[in-house]
Amino acid sequence: MQGMHLAPWKYCHGTVLELSIPEIISNLSYTVKHSPDSCKMHLLERLVWDIRKTGDIIHYWQSEWQDGRRNNIVATFVQSEGGLTRIFPASKSYYLENQMNPS
Repeated sequence: MQGMHLAPWKYCHGTVLELSIPEIISNLSYTVKHSPDSCKMHLLERLVWDIRKTGDIIHYWQSEWQDGRRNNIVATFVQSEGGLTRIFPASKSYYLENQMNPS
């Protein structure tokens, strides 16, 4: 899940998870199933929606790149209210390392 970052928010258990994106998503999924009262469900529902909907933009950016329509564009990003940041190409993620909290 390169090019995807999550804001350092307390989605569950009142703690910020310092893991890789796949580990965070797996951990959140497990917690929602086994201890949903410890999670801020409105934040998680928004995050899941954002992950699904922003997947389309990555495909669009990839098609632009393949068609040669991204000349002179170094990187493109989108940040969501759910705490998600998507960056294309993923190799340019370092441009936004300190900007992952859209709040």
